[in-house]
Amino acid sequence: MTNHQTTTKLQSFLQYPLILLLFLLPFPTIWLTEERFLNGVKWEYGTLGIYATEMLLWAVSVLFIIWYWKNWKLEIRNCPPASSREASRAGKFGFTKNRVFALACLALISYLLLSTTWSLDHNLAWQQARRVMGAFILGFMLRLGPLTFSKAAGWFVAGATLQSLLGIWQFLTQSTFAFKWLGLVEHQAWQAGTAIISGPEIGRWLRAYGAFPHPNVLGGYLVVGLILTTLLWHKTRSLPTAYRLLPIAYCLQSAALFFTFSRSAWLTWVIWIVGWLIWHKTDKTRVGSQLSIVNCQLSIFVVLAIIFFPLVRTRISGTAINEQLSATDRLSGYHEAGQLFRLAPWLGVGPGHYTLAAYALAPNRPGWEYQPTHNVALLMLVELGIIGVSLFGAVIILVIISSQGSGIRDLFFLISLFSFLPIFLLDHYLYSTTIGLLMSAVYLALICRNNNSIP
Repeated sequence: MTNHQTTTKLQSFLQYPLILLLFLLPFPTIWLTEERFLNGVKWEYGTLGIYATEMLLWAVSVLFIIWYWKNWKLEIRNCPPASSREASRAGKFGFTKNRVFALACLALISYLLLSTTWSLDHNLAWQQARRVMGAFILGFMLRLGPLTFSKAAGWFVAGATLQSLLGIWQFLTQSTFAFKWLGLVEHQAWQAGTAIISGPEIGRWLRAYGAFPHPNVLGGYLVVGLILTTLLWHKTRSLPTAYRLLPIAYCLQSAALFFTFSRSAWLTWVIWIVGWLIWHKTDKTRVGSQLSIVNCQLSIFVVLAIIFFPLVRTRISGTAINEQLSATDRLSGYHEAGQLFRLAPWLGVGPGHYTLAAYALAPNRPGWEYQPTHNVALLMLVELGIIGVSLFGAVIILVIISSQGSGIRDLFFLISLFSFLPIFLLDHYLYSTTIGLLMSAVYLALICRNNNSIP
């Protein structure tokens, strides 16, 4: 068997576990290695374990490295330099945009691994560093690997549609169920700590969780799914079968997003829709198609908002006790982040160490109060310090630079990137949870890949 045949077979085989990973990404099946408690309450952000999706990710990454290495060697063999001068140039290392980006990612990951040496809890720091490293690897596999944008996005959307069905069922029946093999946890509206909408006039309403630890995480995941669904819809001329299925997926995801009652996810999706329409305002051939997409989304939201208007009013007005407590917790979290930042401004308190540092600062609080601050920038600043955040900022800047194309491509990419600012600035799960990290990697990789194919 030739090297080309081996590489082709490996490429074909590699697609299947990648597809499975994208589809099963939301299910938090975990192998717990150590459960921990703070003041008698389970310490969620200090629990040690590895998710089934992580195991699959690391197994796939080994195959990807082998495939990428063989593919790279095959390309070199098939394209030899035409002269000795070109051969000499080929042997020299050049700082291309992609290589600089890879080096920046390597520097950030190396810093995370090095930070385990000065962190209070080495196992906790290593776990967070490993999860961030896994997110980078997933991003590289989707950006450079064998899956096309349409196939990768399509299977992610399929997984999001399944989560939509689960979320819609949870809200309409006001019930959930536990199933440990899929990582599903039961949530009861009457239990303290459950994400609900409550008020004297409406009672207690359970928000849609899906398979996620919180409705806000489901909301962010569905926004990614809706954006990818919209991009696939944009490509339906080459995807006739998907064209018949995408409207169904779009409607289900829109309804489930509504039932999460996640304000940050709602705001993110509205910003992206506005940006999408602005981007397409000069494209006369697609205006009708894009308006139909927006009309579908708005119609679902308007109908559901009319039906559940008392819940929407309670959630948006912020006058209910739960909503006021939520706002107070966020403000106190920002103040706490400032105090923790001053403990180690340059190096940070350590990856995954925010709640541990908060406990060290005030050890007598109820255990459930130790939560990461609801702001990814502040959370990373506390845990990674100025040096770590600077490295992360450099990676994001290089992502933007490496994705440059024509002016219209850059506008689309920036809209896709900065529409996530509400979630980035109003919540923490994009960095504090494994699914948030992997979801961010999928989104960045696929919008970069899609940006290169925009006409």
